[in-house]
Amino acid sequence: MPVDYQIVRSKRKTTCLKIEDGKLVCYTNYLTPKFELDAFVKKHESWYLNKMANPVQKVGFNIETDNHIWFLGKKYKLTVKTGMESTFVINGDEIIFTGKSINTIKNDIKGYFKNYLIKYAQQASDNTGEEFELQFRYYTSRWGCCYKAKRLIVLNYYLLCLPENCIRQVVHHEIAHLRVPNHQKAFYDRLGQIYPQYRKDVKELRKFTI
Repeated sequence: MPVDYQIVRSKRKTTCLKIEDGKLVCYTNYLTPKFELDAFVKKHESWYLNKMANPVQKVGFNIETDNHIWFLGKKYKLTVKTGMESTFVINGDEIIFTGKSINTIKNDIKGYFKNYLIKYAQQASDNTGEEFELQFRYYTSRWGCCYKAKRLIVLNYYLLCLPENCIRQVVHHEIAHLRVPNHQKAFYDRLGQIYPQYRKDVKELRKFTI
């Protein structure tokens, strides 16, 4: 039975499949014929059937366009009000950000989220005995990174969208890189030492994407 999928063509050189809003989307170039795309989709049938059966939740946000926001693993209605003093309020199932302007609110969010992430990083530092410098950025493809030589860990602001145990797992993951830069056995041995439940939390983390 033919599979229903959307085709998005551009100047890209390769072909790939993605699950977006519960639909199968094929990204390809302008030259690849439809019969080749059909064969490509058929070849990856087991992959997309598994992805559709186990959907991944997107948790990035844009306060100018979105009407909801994820915070600590829960989805909230998002309300943004300008021309007011800066506030961050959780009222039941609603999160309200206020500030003088959209840019002010964006900067305020960085401050609010930074304070939360510092708390998780400090707890992990106390737990492991590791000291490090901490920075924060918006990433679109990773939750954090570690610069071993500088003893610097950079955390993604979007981490605050995740459940608390996933945040702790990411922070401990980057801390483990302070001693082992790659993902070989020695790294996972170290991670297991400092955060024994990492396998369980990694499994949950895979349910989310930015």
